Amino acid sequence: MSDLQPQLQRVEERLRAVEVQLGHLTAQLTSEHSGMTQTVAQLRHVCESHAKLLVGSNGHSLMTRVAMLEDSEQSRRWSLRAIWGAVVGMLVKVLHDVLSNGK
Repeated sequence: MSDLQPQLQRVEERLRAVEVQLGHLTAQLTSEHSGMTQTVAQLRHVCESHAKLLVGSNGHSLMTRVAMLEDSEQSRRWSLRAIWGAVVGMLVKVLHDVLSNGK
């Protein structure tokens, strides 16, 4: 038994060292978990803010404003086409009148 005593003592020292390392690792993992939990909460908050900005509430959203701008652009294009059509029509009328009066 006396021959096993030094080996038993070394095994106990190694076990204590492993227990200390496990304690440090556990503390580090707990800290990392806490940090990750905070990061996930911040990411959720940012995602919710972006969703509210894009989709909005009470009709105040970027998507609504973009749709309104698109409608406005279509209306502007139609108006410009109508104006150009009227100008071309007036020019044709003037040209017709000039040619008709010249005969």
